[in-house]
Amino acid sequence: MKILKSWLEEYLPPKSGRRDWPSLLSRLGIEVVEEVLFDGGEDRVWELEITANRPDLLCHRGVAREVAALLDEQTRSGRLPRGLSAGEAGSFPITIESDSCAVYCGWEMEGVKVGPTDPFFARRLEAVGLRPISNVVDATNYLLMDRNHPLHAFDRDRLVGGRIIVRRARRGETLLLLDGRTVELTEEDLVIADAEKPVALAGIMGGEESAVTESTTAVLLEAAWFDPSVVRRTARRLGLSTDSSYRFERGADPEAPERVIGELAALLAEWSEGRPVGGPVIVRRREFEPVRIRFRPGRAREVLGCDISEETAVLERIGCRMEEEAEGQRVYSPPLFRWDLKREIDLIEELARFHGYDRIPVEVLGQAPPTPDFIDGLDGDETRAASRFRELRLGLEGLLRAQGFDRCCTFSFEEPRFGEIEIRDPLNREMNVMRSTLIPALCRVARTVLDKASLRRIALFEVEKVFRKDEEGRPEEAFSLAVLVGGILEEARYDGRGEEPATRDHLLGVVREIGRFARIELSFAEAEDGAETVLENPRRILAGGTPVGWAGEAPLETVAPPHAGALPAGARIFGLEWDLNALFSASDFGGRPIRYRPLPRFPASVRDLAFVVSVAEPVGRVIETARKAAGPFLESISLFDVFPLSNEEKSVAIRLIFRSAERTLTEEEVHAALGKAARAVTETLGARLRGNIEL
Repeated sequence: MKILKSWLEEYLPPKSGRRDWPSLLSRLGIEVVEEVLFDGGEDRVWELEITANRPDLLCHRGVAREVAALLDEQTRSGRLPRGLSAGEAGSFPITIESDSCAVYCGWEMEGVKVGPTDPFFARRLEAVGLRPISNVVDATNYLLMDRNHPLHAFDRDRLVGGRIIVRRARRGETLLLLDGRTVELTEEDLVIADAEKPVALAGIMGGEESAVTESTTAVLLEAAWFDPSVVRRTARRLGLSTDSSYRFERGADPEAPERVIGELAALLAEWSEGRPVGGPVIVRRREFEPVRIRFRPGRAREVLGCDISEETAVLERIGCRMEEEAEGQRVYSPPLFRWDLKREIDLIEELARFHGYDRIPVEVLGQAPPTPDFIDGLDGDETRAASRFRELRLGLEGLLRAQGFDRCCTFSFEEPRFGEIEIRDPLNREMNVMRSTLIPALCRVARTVLDKASLRRIALFEVEKVFRKDEEGRPEEAFSLAVLVGGILEEARYDGRGEEPATRDHLLGVVREIGRFARIELSFAEAEDGAETVLENPRRILAGGTPVGWAGEAPLETVAPPHAGALPAGARIFGLEWDLNALFSASDFGGRPIRYRPLPRFPASVRDLAFVVSVAEPVGRVIETARKAAGPFLESISLFDVFPLSNEEKSVAIRLIFRSAERTLTEEEVHAALGKAARAVTETLGARLRGNIEL
């Protein structure tokens, strides 16, 4: 968003012009991306980074209003003429047939003389990146950059039937846009139509056949409010992005049309000598009720850690109106142009912003910080359970990241075969249910990795909610963890070691790591007929006999057939899906106090063993067999190398660390423990010990 300094200063007292503007805007959270000299260095143009939740700042008056609130000053009227009074409504027929248009205002003007815009205003439009066209079109653009509400002017005499209808497009209709493109419309598009055909895409762009030209003498001015989601869908489908759609997509002020239509009429009366025909025609389809937000000063002190004495004045300066006041709390209604103010925490954030984050004292908390919103109101046991569950969920995410898995974030909408709960108003017909499993979405990500990224390694996971029906048919949601591992995990190396494809051992390794983290013993059971999982060849994962998840092969070919990329010959993709609620209930995660051990006083003895085993022998069995036999002095055991020796055998190397908490171990004690571990592996698994080691 480009802002001209002199234009902005029109709305503020003169003293504001001497301020450090970039610093002032930064205090408000408005980043100045670039500053460009304009008009021979006498003026400046700032490129501002406006976040998507603040569409009210996409104009000069909006930024001036924010600055005035910060400085506790009054905005001035500026250079534009005062809006024309409404008077008696005109007679131009306007009909709204869709709820996607809340209000539509139209005002006829005659005697219009289309010509060039005054050079002063034309230069201002050029400064903010707009090309001057004519006084009529430039008036709508000037008010857009000044007031933030998109406007349009039709050539009234080119509207067939002399009427306006706001409706959905009909199948087969087309529209020639102002940019010269002809677009095919669908029944999901909202259009402005005359008696025969569409003449504009609502909230996006006007049509060429009703455009103002040099011969235009009568215009119909338009100011309206259109549903953001409808404008967004149409703009994206057609690949259009305009100043108008950019604002409507983020949420325009529903109260603005009735105000700015008068300002546009006054501006055109001055710029083009046009005369209003009666008053504006205002058709309102629905009303907007202001949001009511409960605000507790005590809660603000808890969150911010300090008192902000001017809280009432600050909230009133940004347009919030106090509706009620009771002991310890107040009820505020924010202005309708502030779509971002919906909750108490939003008002608290505004207080912090205007007070100044740098003025909030840094103190060591003398008490526990306030609990997060999601556990507000829970009793002690519920709070502890929610906190432990969150610890489990975040811990599993960290565990998988540490093992080289990439986290995915996918949509919650799915195909009908992968969900039970239908969406009332789906974005499209293909994804019209809430997902009951995370696996299909991960399979699509895996296919994208294979097709577009040309990678052969798949190591993905997602932790998110799934949605199912309970026994009574009511929807319920629960957290699920899905993991995919497959493809070629290790590429061929320079030393002759071949590539390593994923096997079930890798999947079992993930299961064991998750069980170790959750502090539970996990086992597998054969799946019964009609298993409720999309995984192929599935097996149940049990925790003490309680089902907590599924393991199997990912249905990649079924969910996401290949396009360009495909798995290498012999490679497979395996999957896991965990019910985190069941896993949490089956474990005592977080239930036992954490016990810390002192730092070791005596040195450790580190020994390595390498075995030759069958390629079919799971590495985990080698480690567990050695662990159980090594005795009480074993502190840790880990795998540090594995590679194939032939088609039948592989080398597995493990590292054992021995230590006593009471004394330094002798060489004989370490050697004896190492011998027990080595003999257990060779005798139990039929392995051979590599190297010249006598045990």
